[in-house]
Amino acid sequence: MHKLNLDHTHFAGLSEEVLGRGNSFTFKAKGSSMQPFIRHGDQLTVEPVVPSAVEAGDIVFCKLSHNRIIVHRIVGRQKSPDADYLLLRGDGLHQGTQYITNEQVLGRIVQVVREDTIINIDTNTYRLRVFFWVKTYPLSSFFYFLPGRVLRKCAQFLPSLRLR
Repeated sequence: MHKLNLDHTHFAGLSEEVLGRGNSFTFKAKGSSMQPFIRHGDQLTVEPVVPSAVEAGDIVFCKLSHNRIIVHRIVGRQKSPDADYLLLRGDGLHQGTQYITNEQVLGRIVQVVREDTIINIDTNTYRLRVFFWVKTYPLSSFFYFLPGRVLRKCAQFLPSLRLR
């Protein structure tokens, strides 16, 4: 397997070329916007897809302005007289959705590998988890990240406590 370390412009260009030729590839995820389903460092496999075939719940590989690539989940679709738009949101984001056009979709994530564990995201079990995550948003995100917030808040006050 060939490994490359590319800046975002070259990564976007090479990704578009590989997917445009009908090939799949694997890359390492960066960032935390898709937690808990995708974590920083996970290996993601992306395959080419016909943009009209993607649906709510799919994780898409998209090219934004300035050759920026994002991997976010489709949470809705909106049609207008001008174009067909997809509504995207990162699973770990508490706010912030964005619309993209079908032309910005380059591929679809089909597999996640985390620490030698393969997570097939096309199973019914996985899709059911995603369905509840998306339908209960923002509560799902709030309750998932709540324990960490509470612990961080408690840790802020611990140094000021004086035990006698």
